[in-house]
Amino acid sequence: MRIVVLHGPGSRADGPEALVQEWRRALLSGLEAAGLDKADIDVRFVSYGVPAKLVGEGASLDADLETYFGDPDIRERALDAVRTAVAGAGSPVLLVGHGMGSVIAYDLLATDGAETLGVEALLTLGSPLAVQNVRRLVEWVQPRTPFPTGLHRWVDASKEPAGAQESELAKLYRAHDGRAIEPAYAPGSANEPTAILASAEIFLGAMPCSRQTSFRKWRTR
Repeated sequence: MRIVVLHGPGSRADGPEALVQEWRRALLSGLEAAGLDKADIDVRFVSYGVPAKLVGEGASLDADLETYFGDPDIRERALDAVRTAVAGAGSPVLLVGHGMGSVIAYDLLATDGAETLGVEALLTLGSPLAVQNVRRLVEWVQPRTPFPTGLHRWVDASKEPAGAQESELAKLYRAHDGRAIEPAYAPGSANEPTAILASAEIFLGAMPCSRQTSFRKWRTR
């Protein structure tokens, strides 16, 4: 299978390559903890074209999102970068989006349709999609923010166990056929994306449906 990762704008002083390497180590650690064969999984990171800003330089998610949604060329380049990363996988694709990356991942799935792209599942981490001003920007291009067509699973990672009440994200992005955003708990993660990715529980909960049988076998060992 293929995992395509869109991380949020980089905030590391040592640059985006170091950020990718840190995320890759965490992700591979999570896959190993979940009992999965890393050799059977193709991991790709996407640079989606909206310049990352370093901490202290006035980094603003709102400004980046307004640039993304307000400039059709920038938006299309970002979507094309993700399309290229998922194309020709020949196996189920799990799309992972953190922060702004989760917004772009959702935008692509809602624009093209998950089935067309070959994406079976979406995992979001630290997603701002339920924030009012972010949703307002998303609705410029995705009116009424539908649950993406053809997407089998959407899992939203959290540092807290799922409560009895439906999350705000799940309320805002729902499907008419009963599909809903599923919460996933990453214990001890403190909401840090690398800690969430290193959690076996997240990968056991977020993998595409076609992998669920092998996961259940692992859980009963």
